[in-house]
Amino acid sequence: MSENSYSSENSNTWAVRYTKKELQWDDIKRIGKEIIPVVLLLFFVAMYLVMFLYTQMALKEGISDSQKKIILLKAFIIPLISTGMLFNILSNQSQKLIKRMHKLPDEYEMSALFKRKLYGIPPFPKPFEKLARYPFITFREPEDLDGEHWARWFGGPATLVIYDGLAVYIERGNQFSRVLGPGLPMPVLERYETIKAIVDLRPQVREMLAKTWTKDGVEIEFKVRAEIQVKSSDESKKKSVKTIGNEKNKNLIYPFDPNTVKTIVERTAVRLDDKTKKLLESTWDRAAMGTITGTIKKYIAAHSIDELFFENENSPKFLSFDISEGLSNNIKIGLDAGGSHLISLQIADVTPVDSEILETLKIYWQVQKEKYKIIKEGEYTAESIRVKQRVETRAYQEFLHTLIDSLSEINEEVEGIDPERFAETSLLLLAQTLEKSMGDPVLAPIIAKESLKALAMLKRQLNM
Repeated sequence: MSENSYSSENSNTWAVRYTKKELQWDDIKRIGKEIIPVVLLLFFVAMYLVMFLYTQMALKEGISDSQKKIILLKAFIIPLISTGMLFNILSNQSQKLIKRMHKLPDEYEMSALFKRKLYGIPPFPKPFEKLARYPFITFREPEDLDGEHWARWFGGPATLVIYDGLAVYIERGNQFSRVLGPGLPMPVLERYETIKAIVDLRPQVREMLAKTWTKDGVEIEFKVRAEIQVKSSDESKKKSVKTIGNEKNKNLIYPFDPNTVKTIVERTAVRLDDKTKKLLESTWDRAAMGTITGTIKKYIAAHSIDELFFENENSPKFLSFDISEGLSNNIKIGLDAGGSHLISLQIADVTPVDSEILETLKIYWQVQKEKYKIIKEGEYTAESIRVKQRVETRAYQEFLHTLIDSLSEINEEVEGIDPERFAETSLLLLAQTLEKSMGDPVLAPIIAKESLKALAMLKRQLNM
């Protein structure tokens, strides 16, 4: 794909904006258009001056043919040597200028970088292409390329080896050029491109301490522990996994979305370093943690300290509060705008900064816990009494129903029974029912002692 087909809005054109073969052929074209004409111009200027001087000398003194040949040979060699020396002087001065511009130490060796930048590496046939090639820059971790690396300030050409889980943001002339990620063929860094940032696409666990004020004027501090990750679109997830019919896709563990990487790098701002007191450029994970802590501070500022630590007066919590659905949604919305994604979140060690306030709150919370304990014990005792009464009532009801049913059966089955004998029969039935109920584990304990005495008396009278 040629440079003309490149579009900063279309991420599909970024990876193939430059190819290795195109850059190598461009090196030959640039040498032919820029370097060789300059060298030839210097050579002919020097040769003209030398020839002019030697011609003047020959006309004055008169020389032989052999001497003329020597003069002609010197007139060719001397300009050639002069041109080489002049070109070398210009090269050395250019290197010194670059060192001063980038504040490099004088002992910094950059002749190889300068020659590769100036001459490039022309293409060679396949048997010899390994003899001269662009240097490789390998990215396994974001820290593999420190801030002093030549690819950050001097640029290419170079071949980039990007491992799964990383992405590289590249600039050209301090403006966005493209975002490159893992996969084959290995991308190349063009001559005028520099590496701006390396983004880790893997989940990141970050912790941060923060302070803020509650609605009732209590300053508290808390610790946030969040697991965050660079967001990836559904399209990038599909392209990162090889499936049947889509063998051209990249088989990646961590999806690579170049548009999201571009967003998170360009949304970063400067921050004040606490140790050096200097302004530094922030990173996407610091920006995400700033969004998280800022949203939590806003939430805390809208509540009093009691509202944070107590769901209600009967359920105290100690130095922690639940992450409500509304708070979680606000955090996710803020991160989504910056190109990151929240995986998990914990808020711990929420304590007042003033130790006296903390001790007072501890006493208050202890009283609330004792109050909660007493209330629960009373509720348990009351519930036990209610259960016992329900069991006793149900047992008496069953006893009476049994007695009534038995009397009804006798009255229906025995016809013309003598009323005097009915009383005797009823007493007999009552005795039998009481005796049967004694075997019930629920009813037996609640039968009064008088009932037992009456049962014994009835049994003696009826000779049972």
